[in-house]
Amino acid sequence: MKILFLASLMFLTVTSGNAMAEWVRVSSNDKVTTYADPGAARKRLNIVKIWTLFDFKAENTLSDGSQYYSIMRETEFNCRENLQRMLSYSIYSGRMGKGKILESGAEPQELKPVSKANIAQEMKNFACSKD
Repeated sequence: MKILFLASLMFLTVTSGNAMAEWVRVSSNDKVTTYADPGAARKRLNIVKIWTLFDFKAENTLSDGSQYYSIMRETEFNCRENLQRMLSYSIYSGRMGKGKILESGAEPQELKPVSKANIAQEMKNFACSKD
């Protein structure tokens, strides 16, 4: 029962947050455009939690064969130590976090160095510049 309640709560948080999000474009390349919701960013000392959206330009496929176009996730950045971790995520069948939720999870990952990829660095810079 507790698991069902927590799953329902996470679903409502993700879907209601998506409806109210004010996505700001952070970066783009030939495969994906990334967005962040600065209005939902929470900063405490040098730790920032922010909702991010990855909107893919081509359809992607999950291991079960489901097709998706976007991923929304809550990411935590340690700005001083240049670390990050994903806190939760949802994978959507449509663009910009629309359509059916195909997969989701809310188990925080281990902190690890921010990838040297441009997209990861740009997202960290954007998140860490928020007051």
